Amino acid sequence: MPGWFCRPTRRAVVFGIALALTVGACSKPYDGVSDADRELQAKQAALDAAAQQGFKMTEKTYPLGKAWVVDMKGATVTDDTLRKLKGAGHVAELDLSRSTVTDAHLALIRELGIGTTLFRLDLSHTGVTDAGLGHLEGLPFLVNINASGTAITAAGVDHYKSARANNPQVNAQFRNATITR
Repeated sequence: MPGWFCRPTRRAVVFGIALALTVGACSKPYDGVSDADRELQAKQAALDAAAQQGFKMTEKTYPLGKAWVVDMKGATVTDDTLRKLKGAGHVAELDLSRSTVTDAHLALIRELGIGTTLFRLDLSHTGVTDAGLGHLEGLPFLVNINASGTAITAAGVDHYKSARANNPQVNAQFRNATITR
């Protein structure tokens, strides 16, 4: 055997594997656009979609940082609208009153992660039912829901509150939601 060859130590092997995994995970092709620029582009697309569809988005400062107040009152809600809204970032308050929002849209809000920072939701005078309310059970900060003029029943509200109270994903201080019917 040549004198320059030596057996690698365990530490060197582990380091090499970790380095390979790190480089492999970071090796997405660079297209000249930074992550910060992508985020700004997504926010701008959300603002443009809001303007085109006639609803308002206002950035507001909360104790834990900035988030959006989105007023879609009376708007036509589509899956595409919600996908663009996701690009805006954190949404704290969402007014969907008198809009075309459906139970399926509420499921999409949850699936897209729009609801992860949501704490106030206005569903008044929409076609939302108990099934739609069920899609909101795991949203960690949602403590205020206006469901007046909807098809949500007292039994649906009771089920929502019970499921939320027993949900480990929801912090204890946010388990008691107020639902106006």
